Amino acid sequence: MSELNLWKPKQLLDLALARTMQRLPINLTSDIGALLGKLEARNGIKSNRLWIKRLHANIERFHKIENHAEREEVIYKHLSSIGRTYAEFMSQQKIIKRNRIELVGEEYLKSIDQQVIVVSCHLSNWEMMGHVVCQLKRPVCGIYLPPENPVHSYLAAEARLEWPIPQDYFAIVPNAMRRLNQNLHDGSNLLLFIDEERDGYISAPSLGRKIPYSGNRWLAAKLAVKHGLSVLPAYIVPTGKGAYQAIIEPLIEVPTGNDKHENACLLADKMDKRLNAWIEPRLDQWFWLRYFDYGMAKPVIKSKVA
Repeated sequence: MSELNLWKPKQLLDLALARTMQRLPINLTSDIGALLGKLEARNGIKSNRLWIKRLHANIERFHKIENHAEREEVIYKHLSSIGRTYAEFMSQQKIIKRNRIELVGEEYLKSIDQQVIVVSCHLSNWEMMGHVVCQLKRPVCGIYLPPENPVHSYLAAEARLEWPIPQDYFAIVPNAMRRLNQNLHDGSNLLLFIDEERDGYISAPSLGRKIPYSGNRWLAAKLAVKHGLSVLPAYIVPTGKGAYQAIIEPLIEVPTGNDKHENACLLADKMDKRLNAWIEPRLDQWFWLRYFDYGMAKPVIKSKVA
């Protein structure tokens, strides 16, 4: 409660709205989220926000839509989808209990009897990946960058506590790598979202860019090589209001060459290929579309996993 005492009135109001939505039927919660998303789009368009300009550029690039008004319709659709996602975060356990998530590729989960690194992305209701890692019946760990809005961070942490397996999710801090390696050493699975945004840059997927080996994709590859762990790719797609499929794909094995750096590069390339295949056909569901800047590039950083 001490954390809440530091919040501003608007943040407390956001929390109260979230609590109300948790008690509503799933479909109604979803519709409210979609409406809030459309309102955000309208306000952004009216104020000519930078993220609206990015969306116009990305929609023209990827959807080949040259007409401004048609692009705005796509923007409304995109923000409606993101609004639903945020709202449906409030209903995760209801969705599970009412069998509104289907596991596609469940046979791959059932065949796994070893520790793995699960990689996913911010498509649709990505927090439903908790349901996937629970099927592996092993403790799980993960790292995250806290959202700018503390309400979102608070609610996400609260929702994760409902998953019925031991978890250790923690923010990126100076000792994060040591803690991550210790979890892996102790036998936990790792869940990483490998399309993260940091410092205004989306490190993956490439989506036609030349990208460096950096970010969570590179971290996943380095840790897989270091600990000898296979990578399990999985992502979430919506099938209706508050209904989903979790798509689980076959394991990606660690390359067996003698050069560990080269092995990590090969693994990172395979993960980027998966990300492109997941995200490019579903850009309207991708959370980071408004942050994605095709022209941005970063220098190659030769990072080492401690």
